[in-house]
Amino acid sequence: MKSTPLVMTPENAQKTHKGTKTQTRRILVPQPDASVTWYGQHYWYGNLSHAPAKDLVLWWPMKGDSTCIDKWIPAGEALRCPYGSVGDQLWVRESCYIWDRGVGNQSDREVVYLDDPDLETILFDQAEIAAVKRRGHFPIHIGNWYKRTAMFMPKWACRTWLEVTEVHVEQLGNITDADAKAEGMRGIREFIEFWKSIHRAWDPTLWVWVLWFKKIEHEELQNLAS
Repeated sequence: MKSTPLVMTPENAQKTHKGTKTQTRRILVPQPDASVTWYGQHYWYGNLSHAPAKDLVLWWPMKGDSTCIDKWIPAGEALRCPYGSVGDQLWVRESCYIWDRGVGNQSDREVVYLDDPDLETILFDQAEIAAVKRRGHFPIHIGNWYKRTAMFMPKWACRTWLEVTEVHVEQLGNITDADAKAEGMRGIREFIEFWKSIHRAWDPTLWVWVLWFKKIEHEELQNLAS
């Protein structure tokens, strides 16, 4: 079983932890040649009639583009989803504060997540809270608390583990209203604005990996570890 880190914004990490976000889109690398019309032919192992996932993709030119056969990306080889396949695990990386940089024994480590209702009172005294609100953002460290951005969050500090339930590729513009809601948004328009805030542009022709997942509850994690 494969476990892969999945970086999320604080808002999306919180939605995923609460179970209101069950889908994510990640840009496929490399992208097919933009000058050619393509479709992704999925491949998987096992009985085709019971295929649970499509974590391999081979690009083929559409009919009429046979002259572009040499432009397969990569040439004749399948791309495997870097986030895993059905049954694999994802652990969510999110911004947080870690006590004393996580140095010391495992039992001494403490983590505070950005949606903790007691975040301010844990990190600051009352005078400091007022100063932080004036600045509009939290500092990199407060006393022995050090902020870790999502990219550098250690695995032991993860609070949200997920199981991949489906994966495939599609173009970004194929997202439906139901998909946008599974992404934790109110609809497609809100998802488009969110995407633009992260990637600076909206390109409906962009090919993306689409992953469905479910949260692994604490009891399930204990059973997996035992």
